[in-house]
Amino acid sequence: NNKWQTYVYVGDKQVNASLQQATNSQGEEMYVNKYGELKAKSDFKTPEEIAELNSSFAKKTIKFSLDDLTDIRVSKPATVTGGVATDLGTGSNDGIDFANYLDMNKSDLLLQQGSSEVMYGLRTTNLSSADEVVVSFGTAAAPGEVVIPVKDTVPPSALDVVKALNSNASFAASYVAQATTAASITEIAYNEDATTSDIAGLSVTIGGKNFDLKDLKPAQANLNSLASELQRRLRSEDGGSSNLTVTVDNELEPTGLLIKDASGRKIERVEFSGKEGIDDAVISLPATEDVSYLSGFVRITAIDPNVSADDIFSEIKISQGASVTVAAATEGIGDIFVPPEEPAEGAASVTAFTNPTSYLRSKATYTLEAQGPYKVVVGSGLDETTINGEATDTPSSMLLKLEANETFASTYTAELDEAGALVITAKDPTTASAEVIKKNLQIFNGTTQITNVDDAGEPIDGGLVLSNGSPSPSSFSGKKSIDDLKTLFTVNVDNSIKPVTVGLEHLLSSMAALPESASKKLSGTQIAAELTNVISRAYGDEKPFNFSTIGAGPTFFVELTKADKQTLMKLPINLADKGDLHNEDLVREVQKQIDESPLYVGKVTVSYDTAKQKLMFTPSDNAKVTVSSDQAAMELADPLVQGVNDAAVGLTLSPSVSTSPYRAMNDQRYGMKVEYDAVKQSFVFQSGTTGDNSGISITGIRPGS
Repeated sequence: NNKWQTYVYVGDKQVNASLQQATNSQGEEMYVNKYGELKAKSDFKTPEEIAELNSSFAKKTIKFSLDDLTDIRVSKPATVTGGVATDLGTGSNDGIDFANYLDMNKSDLLLQQGSSEVMYGLRTTNLSSADEVVVSFGTAAAPGEVVIPVKDTVPPSALDVVKALNSNASFAASYVAQATTAASITEIAYNEDATTSDIAGLSVTIGGKNFDLKDLKPAQANLNSLASELQRRLRSEDGGSSNLTVTVDNELEPTGLLIKDASGRKIERVEFSGKEGIDDAVISLPATEDVSYLSGFVRITAIDPNVSADDIFSEIKISQGASVTVAAATEGIGDIFVPPEEPAEGAASVTAFTNPTSYLRSKATYTLEAQGPYKVVVGSGLDETTINGEATDTPSSMLLKLEANETFASTYTAELDEAGALVITAKDPTTASAEVIKKNLQIFNGTTQITNVDDAGEPIDGGLVLSNGSPSPSSFSGKKSIDDLKTLFTVNVDNSIKPVTVGLEHLLSSMAALPESASKKLSGTQIAAELTNVISRAYGDEKPFNFSTIGAGPTFFVELTKADKQTLMKLPINLADKGDLHNEDLVREVQKQIDESPLYVGKVTVSYDTAKQKLMFTPSDNAKVTVSSDQAAMELADPLVQGVNDAAVGLTLSPSVSTSPYRAMNDQRYGMKVEYDAVKQSFVFQSGTTGDNSGISITGIRPGS
């Protein structure tokens, strides 16, 4: 007898003993007698042998073995399968066309596409732990509600409200919420004899960060050009994001500027400065009291351009503690910067300002007889749809038939005016002429068509009146916002400490860099590869660039020699105070410093080659670039000179080996993969590990993504 007990472990997991029937190569069960002799079951053929096999006295037993396992299980990584994502194959009409996306926030894009909005003003002072925010929306038949609670005694901000609303699938199907902050600037102007450099600088604090713009150089000495210059410079300082916009109050006759932040950061301390020694008569600069600030507003924009601002206000109400939405909204946003009066007693109301679309729809007004029958014909030829009325119909009953017809309702809305005439409005905000309605829509009183011309084509009064609309710009039709590519979902692999928020907004700039003729459409497999790259990079060992220890003075110089052999003055690039930089941050910062130089702007394009680990400089117009540095750490004892036949020159740059990675070592993950299952039409997310500790979760999924 063996006095030792044996235990088997795999890692720190004990393996419990178990037995499995042994078989031969044909899969037949094996038997063993008391002498250890083996036979397959098929070897027992005669009645005597079979009886011997079945006899408990034959001393033959089924042999068990742990060496010949037949139940082999392949270890697989944890997997999550997404919902159905159709039309992402490789067909000519499949895939997502990134050429349709614009670097523009969704609310502003919707306005350009003809939508309307309402601005709801929350209280921002004297808040307490009782100021929970509740947003009710929808109709009596399909009500919806989003509650944004107080957290750790801190009441929710407008930004908290917006995040909660946009994460609600029911709300996000019809509306977009945005926490807009703004600064309105008046009493600013270029006067007679002013030059483009006379308004020289702007200092503004946004979200606690100071933006100090110097050497402003708009294309022309007017507010429209100044707004464009300020927007370009602010966005460059803001990491290339399109959240900041600068516009004029009136494009034709501007008298002021408006700075807006779509991400809801507080804007404060706006100060303009003039060129040193400038005469006050040449330019007008705003005083402190000429700048008004806006915060605490929840901007709600309808996705459907045919939902009016009044419809939004009637469907959406916001309460903030004891405060409720005002009974009647203020029409227009002209007074939105005027602080509301404090009530004599009780809580102040949640204010509301409607902002109807400025793109009015084309309309056609048909005068109907008091009694039917009526007939309406939509379209022509094979696409023709006829809606017949009865002799007993009235204009009101015919209106109901039109609204119930899918073909008609998909293109038009209908209503009766005070005189009982039928008013048909085109739903498409790009419809410029009411003649389009007339050509596509024939309406009859009995057998007589209602028209505005006689048989000879001469105009006649009465039956049909056409009203042309103000069409929305066709350049925005069918476009989507970069916001639809941001924060698509959050992934956590193997219970990591810091989950990763995944977006594909980077594809907008990479696609824009492709030639105009190149396809910008990606299939499901290609999108899966991009998602894999984003997740792998965020979970990997990427280290930042940091030039703080390089030394005082410029990090390096860029020098351009034109095709005519004229050499421009060396341009210093200083990165010592820029902190930790991803490679795209490095590119953006160097490009910004180049473009801020009047001599170099538009002449050199910067990129980073991750394979070669080089910062690339590509000149235009057959020019050549030289890169040099006085810093020993840059290892440029000899300048880098672009070769005669080279399209660019590359400066070798990689993060220091001693630099700590963005993600701690114990929180790094590898091997994650996203695939697109073309059969099931869904994305499959896989962890990079197998076993009991393998896990992956997808949360915070953007509605509609």
